[in-house]
Amino acid sequence: MSQVESTPPSPRARRRPKRYQRPASIDDDPSGEPRPTLIPLREEGHLPSLYFLPGFTGTVFQYLRLAPLLGDGQPVYAFESRGMWDGTAPLDEMNAIADDHLSQLRAHQPHGPYFLLGFSMGGSVAWEMAARLLQDGEQVFLGLLDPPRPDRDREATRASWFARRRHRAEVWVFHLQTFMPLSWPRKRAYLREPMRGILRRSLRTLGMGERSRAIALKTGRRPPPGALACRQANLDALDGFVPLPLDADIALFRGKIQNPGMRADRTLGWGDVALRGIEVHDVPGLHPYIFVEPHVKVLAREIRSWAEARRALIAEPDVQAARDGVPGG
Repeated sequence: MSQVESTPPSPRARRRPKRYQRPASIDDDPSGEPRPTLIPLREEGHLPSLYFLPGFTGTVFQYLRLAPLLGDGQPVYAFESRGMWDGTAPLDEMNAIADDHLSQLRAHQPHGPYFLLGFSMGGSVAWEMAARLLQDGEQVFLGLLDPPRPDRDREATRASWFARRRHRAEVWVFHLQTFMPLSWPRKRAYLREPMRGILRRSLRTLGMGERSRAIALKTGRRPPPGALACRQANLDALDGFVPLPLDADIALFRGKIQNPGMRADRTLGWGDVALRGIEVHDVPGLHPYIFVEPHVKVLAREIRSWAEARRALIAEPDVQAARDGVPGG
């Protein structure tokens, strides 16, 4: 081995954060066409695929922890925001985002039943996609991963002083209970996010909002090149979105700790536009810590249980047809 190869990197080089790498399952298209934003996280399996929509950051990284916990035989795919990696302009209208995702979804799976799950802002995108698929006569099962309804969430920010202080106390207790059982390396990693939160709030106080938003995207590594533009475009798309009533099978995976204005609403504002009602699954944590160990294991278990029950509903017509001697359709 040469001397160059055996020389260890300097401490400065070791400390330099690496850039997140886009999942290698999607390569650049040499034809110059826009690259796909539907990312396969697990392609193997015989079960109906689960399709996940991202939060306002537009990345799939939180689903990398979740996908391996969803059981053997379960294919998992996730969308990311257009423009995250290739420099194309991000989409800043809800209709355009839904159209873009649906074109890729239908290319990958021409017909339902579809299992759509959206975290945070992704819940609103999944709702819009489900509405269009239902209009086309498709069967859709919709899973909302702790997304407050955006037009209600803005109203819910007007909470009393006491409610805000109680919420803050709940958050500190949650962090303490999560933090104490961790090993020391995981404790150090866990502390990064609260420290970044303190820094973000300080920068906003000083009027440095742009720098605050850039720090919000960092999770120990440099963010993707289009992360900041995609975040702003997603926030613009969410602004003013009002969901239409939806006649679908809907489940809500609700974090146990909610903002003060939402804590009394079991459906996080979606109940009056869900024509069949909403099945609520309580999961530990608060937004977005439902994806953090050990809470992500509970979330995965609840999603598995929900998906299994919905697959049984799909199979029922075929079973009944077999009993009646009619070929299944």
